[in-house]
Amino acid sequence: MPPAPADPPPAGVLTLEGPQDLLAALPYRLGFHPRRSLVLLELSPPDGDRGRRHALGVCVRADLPTGPDQVEDVARSAVLPWRQRTASGPAVLVVYADADPPGLPDEVAAVLRTVEGLLAVLGTGVHDVLAVGPRRWRSLRCASPGCCPPQGRPVAELAWGAVAAEAVLRGLVAAPSREALAPELAPLPATRLRAARRALVQAQRTAWTPG
Repeated sequence: MPPAPADPPPAGVLTLEGPQDLLAALPYRLGFHPRRSLVLLELSPPDGDRGRRHALGVCVRADLPTGPDQVEDVARSAVLPWRQRTASGPAVLVVYADADPPGLPDEVAAVLRTVEGLLAVLGTGVHDVLAVGPRRWRSLRCASPGCCPPQGRPVAELAWGAVAAEAVLRGLVAAPSREALAPELAPLPATRLRAARRALVQAQRTAWTPG
């Protein structure tokens, strides 16, 4: 029996057909083009019959760790919104790194593993893991060279597709960086950032104990 056809999207809803469209749309969801970032994006479960499309749900962004001592703090802060949700769909993990895939710095690979472990404790699966570098991107879950060649796909192609064209037609704008979005969003000084992370870990330590 052939699969049930997907319902047509409501008027005004942009349909994303795959990871390339998702990456092209993500800067407009965040309001800026992320750099050195970890993004967790929820795929809300479709309502009704099978064949319905997922919708984009919770979207969380965190700065990548700069060393192994920051991995757990970054992972916990990124996964925190999932703890308040009684039901949620799978997550897509997107990492914007300084290196092109498939190579990732050790602390970036470690934070991805830690996030997946925390999500598993909460009963949330991971639908895909996407890595975006300065020049290339690829799915770290895809083994097909046809859609995900080992060297990745050009980042430049994200600006060529239907999502970018639709954004222009709708007048959507994504700032070139988080700092350009608003001065108050510039990164905190390192001393304040470390203090904030210590406070967050201390406040969550008991709540994060499994069981």
